[in-house]
Amino acid sequence: MALPKVAEDNRQVRELTLEEGRALVDRLARRHLGMSGEAFMRAWEAGELDEQAERPEVVYMAMLLPLAR
Repeated sequence: MALPKVAEDNRQVRELTLEEGRALVDRLARRHLGMSGEAFMRAWEAGELDEQAERPEVVYMAMLLPLAR
């Protein structure tokens, strides 16, 4: 899995709205896990991904969850 690269010279911080955060989580969950962001959040909170919690894609998505809450 290839994670997005950050340009060294791009040092600006941009805050996302809740709507933008949810859209980002949805887009990346679909790309990396083949499920919607909403489905990922439900599965994560229900413990359904515990056995996969060390997969880089799952860790990456879990770190993005605060953007969607």
